[in-house]
Amino acid sequence: MKKIFTIIVLFIISISSIRIWFPAYANAVYDDGKTVLSKSKLNGSDRADDLNSLNSLNSSDGLNGLPVLMYHFFFDKSKGEKGADGNWLEIKKFEEQMKYLHDKKYYLPAWSEVASYVKGKTKLPKKSVVITIDDGHPSLLSLAKPILIKYNIKATSFSMTKNVKKNINSTPHNTPYIEYQSHTHDMHRRDRQGKGVFISTDYKTAYNDLIKSKKILNSADAFAYPFGHYNNHAVKVLKAAGFKLAFTTEYAKVRPKMNRYKLPRIRISAEDSLNSFIAKVK
Repeated sequence: MKKIFTIIVLFIISISSIRIWFPAYANAVYDDGKTVLSKSKLNGSDRADDLNSLNSLNSSDGLNGLPVLMYHFFFDKSKGEKGADGNWLEIKKFEEQMKYLHDKKYYLPAWSEVASYVKGKTKLPKKSVVITIDDGHPSLLSLAKPILIKYNIKATSFSMTKNVKKNINSTPHNTPYIEYQSHTHDMHRRDRQGKGVFISTDYKTAYNDLIKSKKILNSADAFAYPFGHYNNHAVKVLKAAGFKLAFTTEYAKVRPKMNRYKLPRIRISAEDSLNSFIAKVK
C-alpha cells in the first residue's frame, strides 16, 4: 500500500511539472462557455496544425467571426520615411498592435483550422485572429519581420512568385515567422479597364500561372485576389488549381458557411489608432 501511495504522489508531481514547464499551452475558452485544452500555442509560429488540438466539433460558430487582418506596406517615421497612402502603416503602430495581440494571448489558427472553421466543422477560441500582409514589399522583411519575431507571432505574406526561381523555402525569404501564400505568379497587374488581369486572362494562361505559383510556394492553402478583384472565372480557375481558400478585400469578419472562395478581410490602415484596431479584432 505504501508503494502504491508513493507511485501516485510521483505521478501527480510529474503532471504538475509538465504544467510548469510548458506555460505557453493554455485552456482555450469558447463563446459557448466550454473550455478545451488546446495543444496549440496561443502565440507563435510553432503552434500545432492538428485540428484535433481545437477539439473538432460540428458547430456553426465558435466566436463572433474570425478577423483576418490585411496589411500592405510599412515605413519608419523615425528615419524620415513617409507612407504614400493609407496602405502604408508606421512601424511603431504595427508594433503596438502585435504587442496587444501577444499580451492578450490571441490565438493564431493555421490555415487548415481556418478552412475547417469556414466549413462549420471546427470551433476557434474566442480571441482568434489571422495576420495577412499583401504584395511581399521589402518592408515586410526589413520592418515587420523583427516585430513578428519579438512578439512570437506568425503572419502570412500573400506574394507574387515571379521573382522566385525555385521553392521559396530554399531562399533567404524563408523564416518560421512568415508563411508564404499565393497572390498569383505574375498576374498582379491591371487590364485596360483598370481591373486585375486575373479576372480576364484566358483559362489556360491563368491556370498555368497559379500552378507555377503553387509549385514555388509548395502550398495552395490560401490565395488573395490581386486588387481584391474576382469573378466566376477566377473562382473556377482557383478550384481547378487546387486552392482551398481565397480572400477578397471586402470588409467583414470570416464566418462559418461563407463561400470559401469569396472570403472577406479586415483592412488595417494608416489612420487606425490602437483603440480602433482593438475594436476591429474584438
